Amino acid sequence: MNAIVVAFAPDAITRFHGEKKHMFPIDNSDVITRYLLGDVSEEERVWVEAQMVSDEGFVDECFQAEDKIIDDYVTGYLAARERGLFETNFLRSPGRQAKLRTAKFLVDYARDKAQVQSATEVRDRSGLPNTFVSIWRAGMGSSRMWQATAVASALILGITALAASAWAIHSYRVAERAQRQLSDQVQQLAELEKTLDALRKKHQDSQASANQGTQISGQANKPLPQTQSISPVATLVLPPGGFREQGEAVKEVVLPPETPLLQLKLVVEPGLKYSRYRVTLQHADGETVITANNLLMTPTKTVQGEFITVALPSQLLSSGDYVLVLAGQPDSPKEYQLIASYNFRIQKTR
Repeated sequence: MNAIVVAFAPDAITRFHGEKKHMFPIDNSDVITRYLLGDVSEEERVWVEAQMVSDEGFVDECFQAEDKIIDDYVTGYLAARERGLFETNFLRSPGRQAKLRTAKFLVDYARDKAQVQSATEVRDRSGLPNTFVSIWRAGMGSSRMWQATAVASALILGITALAASAWAIHSYRVAERAQRQLSDQVQQLAELEKTLDALRKKHQDSQASANQGTQISGQANKPLPQTQSISPVATLVLPPGGFREQGEAVKEVVLPPETPLLQLKLVVEPGLKYSRYRVTLQHADGETVITANNLLMTPTKTVQGEFITVALPSQLLSSGDYVLVLAGQPDSPKEYQLIASYNFRIQKTR
């Protein structure tokens, strides 16, 4: 079943061994477009949704990219693969479907007007009788007035043609620039994959060494310290309410210093669907740590159930008990509706 992903993260995520780098380039247009079409990796998804929380200007870029994708689809500028992603993933939101209907209406109206104007121009040039034009010319009462009006009409048509040519040139340049940016980002993602593969191998080697050390220590009755995991992300699955009412133990996660992110997989009811979401993180005493509104999320599912994944930067967290409150907003502008709350405990090591 699908998972909905929301992320909290700073502009730059702390990598391993204290090094800091940006995951993605400053120009966000391409990765935003692919995110809206559902064509991004998990790392890109976490990065995009982290920017939605920390940067209001980034959210505006997302809305602009959403409108541009709809315009490109209606005018036929999307490639075949992108059209497929648009129809399969992008149009899941009823709000986007309404925008698409409006865009189609405007484009069809503009095309109809252009066809009528073109037919009128051809009829005038061919010398065919035109009752409306004849009556209008007679009403002018002056051949000079008619000539002046014809010149003005020709100027208007010329300006319109120039504007259309300028728009076509601009669209071509935008597409060319986007293609270059895509090539650069693909190369950067390939380098990132190589880095992650190297870290995974190092982690596996460390675990193998730790297991071997434990076996030897068991034979000698001298316990050896286990090698600590260097996983970049800690994960915790949370049911609604944390089962505190039933007396069960609160879900707990240990965060070592080298872990920059904590991913919380929130169990939700099947079929959950809102156009916007709000996530509020609080201490157990009710003090708010951070609140994020107007979060754009695309529902997905997994075979284990339906989840919403929230990525929290560990630098915002300290040892203690927390409550995460999840709320949703329907397509129409209404108040946020409470979905569920989740309790968990964090233990940070030094």
